[in-house]
Order: sequence, then structure tokens, then C-alpha cells
Amino acid sequence: MESSKLAKNVSKSLSAGGFTVEGLCSLIGAEIPCSLLASRTDRVNGIDARPGQLRQSDVFFDAQNSLEDVRRALETECLFIVTQNHEIEEVEKPIVLVDDAFEAYVSACQKIVEDRKDLVRVAVGGSSGKTSMKDMVAFVLGEHCFTQKSFSNSNNIFGVGKQMGRLTKAHKCYVQEVGLASDGRGELTERLAEVFQPDVAILTNIGDNHKEQYGSKASIFHFKSQIAEHVRAGGLALLNKDDALLSAYKPDCQTWYYSILDQNSDVYAYNIESTEDGMAFDMQFRGETFEGVRIKVRGEHNVYNALASFATARFLGYSGNSIVEALGKFELSYQTRQNYRQIGKINHYIDCFNSSPESVKNALKTVAGIRLQDGAKRVAVLGDIAELGEESPLLHEAVGRMVGDFPIDTLICYGSLSEKTFQAACEVGVKACYAGDRDELEKLVLDAVAPGDMILWKASHSMHLELSIDNIWGTDFYTLYPEEGDGKSIVEGDYQCRMYGNGAKITKYERDSDAVEVPERFGGIPLRTIGYRAFRKKRLKQVVLPFGLVSIGRESFLSCSGLEEVQLPETVKYIGPGAFKLCSSLRRLVVPQSCLHIDEDAFSKCGRLEEVVFLGNDTHVDDQAFSECSDVSFVHKLRY
Repeated sequence: MESSKLAKNVSKSLSAGGFTVEGLCSLIGAEIPCSLLASRTDRVNGIDARPGQLRQSDVFFDAQNSLEDVRRALETECLFIVTQNHEIEEVEKPIVLVDDAFEAYVSACQKIVEDRKDLVRVAVGGSSGKTSMKDMVAFVLGEHCFTQKSFSNSNNIFGVGKQMGRLTKAHKCYVQEVGLASDGRGELTERLAEVFQPDVAILTNIGDNHKEQYGSKASIFHFKSQIAEHVRAGGLALLNKDDALLSAYKPDCQTWYYSILDQNSDVYAYNIESTEDGMAFDMQFRGETFEGVRIKVRGEHNVYNALASFATARFLGYSGNSIVEALGKFELSYQTRQNYRQIGKINHYIDCFNSSPESVKNALKTVAGIRLQDGAKRVAVLGDIAELGEESPLLHEAVGRMVGDFPIDTLICYGSLSEKTFQAACEVGVKACYAGDRDELEKLVLDAVAPGDMILWKASHSMHLELSIDNIWGTDFYTLYPEEGDGKSIVEGDYQCRMYGNGAKITKYERDSDAVEVPERFGGIPLRTIGYRAFRKKRLKQVVLPFGLVSIGRESFLSCSGLEEVQLPETVKYIGPGAFKLCSSLRRLVVPQSCLHIDEDAFSKCGRLEEVVFLGNDTHVDDQAFSECSDVSFVHKLRY
């Protein structure tokens, strides 16, 4: 396949694989149930093997042979269910029986892929850094052609059918993250590689993640490398030359290597420097030189991402200068991955969606490269790293010793496994402490930091470090990826809410009255958060928020143009971006002593706002929090 042609191809296939009910049943070798005969020519909206993602007219495949999955699918508006379980009775949904639901699902996925022969497919795999690599690659390609990427952390075959099935004829590129199953089913990765057959396969690194399930790095490498083993004819494998296993790997296809250490690699970055808002470097690509490349993301690991993104787009025929320009526009939008931001008067580097020894090192290196004000300290909060297998104690010890190589003023370790990290760090002279529970962790954090300091938050997702950030500063990170089963929806009175272990969250206010006194509890649980756009464009004039409320979320009262008075309780810690934007009748605001952070645009375009009274001196106010409020004055009436 010629690279220039790859960039110009336009898919002429239909979205959703073009399935009808009859066509899908025929493909998987199943009889159409009598209840579906009248709709045999109806179009299938999409296929999915995950019951939580089903929409109307989707077809659910019981690919994991789970009665619980089927039960959840029965509660959705899906069209019918494909299963091998003959004990499931057709009651609420038509049931299509097959010999093997997983193989039927794979066949359907294969058909979707085959129908999109002209679509450029990019697969991103490796042990760590896959999501940020996927996002940067997809962004750079998206600056040149209509591109889609796999959503969120959907990195296995059970989601790929639906995601590819929703592509339209206009899509020219699709970027799929590829991970390993946490239950040790490496064959799922092999099957995804066989089905997907990428034009470009990118491997980031081979680390110790998943050793608990897969036993060894060699086993992990075998499954991770499957995407390179199944590259389409004329395609490319793009490998990290600085990884010991990948540098010696040569799959049976055209192979390029990217590096920041080996100048003989196909694409190589040098003169790497940290800047105020990211990284700068020079780059060589197969005889071409590009100087002064800048990216607005931090850390050397993102330089690797930039190199692979450049090489991918260059292989597809795009000009080097246009790719460099696209790299300079990319920004991360994660909340709990590589998120550098100020909350309260503390700088935070929040990277606790997942973890590995390699990504801990990257995070420490990134934090070490961020310039702080004179006298400011760096504090690292490191929690347990999951799925490391029998070597977990030794690897956690190695992480503790590693901390000694970086300018960390205080290390706080949290979790049973991280006690080894704490002990090893102490042995190499690191000032360290250990928290046995969350309350102790949060006390240690508060004792360790002062305004201007920086905290690194790094652990596996199961440790939920983001919950401690929420507890201390009033943010709402936990509800993005809560514990399974947390976040149940209820309707109570005029409110739609979600119920979490750390409190209730209003997601929508149904009425449109002049005055509202928001209740303190929902479903017996104290209200913690006003959610995204919960009161947007309501004709409110007065709002009384209850004691116990901690967080007022993004755009929660956006465009409540009649709102004249809002009473903030003495428990509010955080007021989110655009929370009261365009509340053009608001004249006076009293900010309680408890409030630690008022985010960007929180009160922007409140044109009649005249006075903001602060009752404490610990509130950080973003520079743009009161933008376009030309007549406002700020009064500090400190309470002691």
C-alpha cells in the first residue's frame, strides 16, 4: 500500500457495518426468531458485547457468556440478544441462539472491518502510555483528515465492533487503543489484532504491568506484539527503540523505530527541554531535520508520543511542516491522567488513572522538570501499583529507591504494597512517611504542603487517589470513574441525582421556579455536588444552597440570567469553570471562608456584579474567574 494513497482514500462503506436483522443473523449462522420476522429488513444500529453501552436498535452479543450481562442487556432498548445459553427464555427481548456467542461476535466485527477496506486503521499498544499516544496520534491525523479514535479506555475487542460500526463514509482514519485483558485472556488481544489488521501498529513499551495475570515480560511481549504481527500488507510497525525488547524486535513488515536516545533511529528527538507549558525539541526524520518543535504537554514520555505521531502522519503522506504545526496545537484534556493544574493554592500533577513502575518514573521526571517559585517544595503521593504479580514487593521497593534520584522533598506512601516503597525510600535517604488509611493520608498531605508547592498524585486506579483530592479541595474527580456499582441514578422531588459513596450529586433540576432552597439530602445521603449544567437556563431569582454542599460543578448555573442572589454555605470548597457564567442579574456575592478555589469563567459575563466579599484568605481565584465583570470590586472581610 503506497503511503500517499492511504492519505487520500475515502471510505464508501455504510456506517454500522450495513447490517440488517436478516443479514446479521445470516452472517452468524443463526435462525431469525419468529418475533423478528416482521422486522427482518430493519437496520441494526450497532453491535456491542458490553451491556452498559447499549442503545436503541443495537444488538447485544453475550460474548463473555455471562448471565449478569444478559440481565443488564434485557433492561436496555437493544433490538435482540445473541447468546449460546439455551436456558435464557425469550421474554422481554428476542433471543438469537448460536453455538458460540464470542465467535459470532468476532465474525460480525470482521465483517465491519472488511466493509471498510479503504479506512486507514492505526493500532496503539504497549504496557503504558497507550491512551495519551492514541489521543495525540488521532489529533494529528484529525488535523489532516476526518479521524475517529476509540473512546475512553475501551481497548479490547468487546468494544471495537460498536465503535467501528458507528464510523461514517466520511471517516478516513480510525485509531484503536489495544490493551491486555486483566483476567489473563491474551487470546482476546490476538483476536483483536487478527480482526483489526492495522495499517500502522505502534508499540510504546513493554513493562511489568499485568505480570500477575501473564506471568512474565516475555508472555506480555508476545501478546502486546500481536498488533505488529497482523499489520496489513504495505503497512508499518512503529516501535520504541529505547525499550529493550522492542529495539530487538523486527516483525514481518516495514518497521520504523522512534527514539530520544539513538540518533540512528528513523525518527529521533534531541535538544529536549522543558518549557513553561510543555516540551521543546529538535527532530530528525529519515534525513529531514525539524528544529524548534514544541508541544503543549509535559514530560519526555510525551516527546515519544510526538515522535510516533509525526512518523505515523508522515508515513501516510502528510507534509512534515504541517505535522509539526498540528503537534503544537495538541493539548491533553484528561482529569486524572497527566493533569497539571492549580487547585487551591497548590500545584497538582494528577496522574492516578493507572500506574506502573515505568509511568511512575515518567511522572517523577515530569514533576522534576516543572519550574516552581523559589522555596516551593515537591511532594509525591505514591500509592499501590496493581497487577505486578509475584515480583510486586521487589518492584515497589525499586520504586522507593527510584524516588531518591529525583528532587522530591517529601514522599507519602499509601496502600499495603506501598509500605515497601516507603521502607526502600527511607533506606536511600528520602524524607518519607506512610499512611495506613485515607484519613491519615489526607492529614499527611495537608501537613506537607504550603501555597506554591507541588503534589504528584500517582497510583493505580483502584487506590482512588482522586477521592483524596476531592476530599481536601472539593473537586469532583471521583465521579468520573467511580467504583463499580457506585453512581446509582434516582429521581427525588424535582431533582435527578446520582448517589456515590462520598455523597449525592444533582444532575438535573426539573422545575423552573423563581426561588429554590436546595435540600440537604437525597436518598438519605448528604448532598455533595451540583453537577454539570444541573440548573442551566432556569429562570431562578434566588438560590439557597444547603450546608454540607462541597462542590459547584462546571456550568451548573450557566445562563440563569434572572439570578439575583445565591447563598453559598460555609462548606463549599470549589466553584467550577463557568459555574455562574452569564448570570447577568447577580449583583453581590459572599464567598465563605471554606472556599478554596474559584475556577476560570466561574462568574464571567456577570455584567451587573458589583461586589464580591471574601470571608477568608485561602481562596485561589483564577485570573479569568471574573472576566468581563467590569464594575466588580473585591472586599476582604477576614474571619478569625
